[in-house]
Amino acid sequence: MHRAMMSQGAFAILYGRHLRSFIKKREVILGRSTDGIDVDIDLRKEGNANKISRRQAIIKMEADGSFFLRNIGKNSITVNGKTVDNGKMQFLSSSCLIEIKGMGFVFEVNKKYVRQHVDTHKDKANLSKFDWSPDG
Repeated sequence: MHRAMMSQGAFAILYGRHLRSFIKKREVILGRSTDGIDVDIDLRKEGNANKISRRQAIIKMEADGSFFLRNIGKNSITVNGKTVDNGKMQFLSSSCLIEIKGMGFVFEVNKKYVRQHVDTHKDKANLSKFDWSPDG
């Protein structure tokens, strides 16, 4: 999996049974795409996502290379069995399990690529930790 992430230039990957999504931006929105709403990672590719919010969560890489998930949807999410309610955040470690409405996803970090990115952008990192945009 790490070789695939490096070849894709990805910071991380989120995958389930059917979905495999390389995370190439510092911030991505997970949810259910519709005619009026686009998301970076469309959870419909994993299965029946009718009960998942159009904008369910944000995964963001902080300036120090750590990842957090923020629940912006109506439904709760679990990360390694810990509930993340609407508006709350949770640290994401590599190989953690994210569950949304019965669908399970593994989140893997490309530590080498993240470290390279952090080292080359540390002088430009002017966002403070948890400086999240209100709408994702």
